[in-house]
Amino acid sequence: MKSNYASAALVPMALALMIAPLAVGQTKMAKATKMVSAMDKTFMNNSGHADAAEIAMANMAKKKSKNPEVLAYADMMIKEHKMMHAELKALASQRETMVPDVPNAKQKAVGMKLMKLNGMAFDKAYIMANVTGHKEAYTNATKASKMAKDAAVRDYFKKGAPKIKMHLDAAVKDQQAMMAGKPMTAMSGMKHGM
Repeated sequence: MKSNYASAALVPMALALMIAPLAVGQTKMAKATKMVSAMDKTFMNNSGHADAAEIAMANMAKKKSKNPEVLAYADMMIKEHKMMHAELKALASQRETMVPDVPNAKQKAVGMKLMKLNGMAFDKAYIMANVTGHKEAYTNATKASKMAKDAAVRDYFKKGAPKIKMHLDAAVKDQQAMMAGKPMTAMSGMKHGM
């Protein structure tokens, strides 16, 4: 009777010992395939900082601007950059890395300048900051869409680059209207969403 109990207990233990090395090997292999290159990490970090900066500036615009076009642009920035950032964070998590949730030092300095402005001066500076920021973000995204080592990272940026370009084009159009003393209209009829 005792030998039957002992044999019954040994079978699951033996199976566990045989399967354990396979599971460890799979875990090591999975980790190796999820690692992100330094270049890909740089692309992802740049994008994380840009998303955070756009969201922070847009939240500021919601408090400081009275211009309906600026407010509509800010709403779009908050909505779309939050979505883009959530997708980026999920991608980073799959690659066992993290992306920043805060603007970089340069972007923080722009935010500090914006905080000191109000009214039309704020609106102009906000739109100008969006032109500059989206030019940088678009350059990062187009480079990453071609040069990233990881196919999923490349795909993320291929999907995101046209959206960033749309944001840039709207900011440029509104900046040109402001400089010409015309009403801003870039947001009118523009497709929102990802």
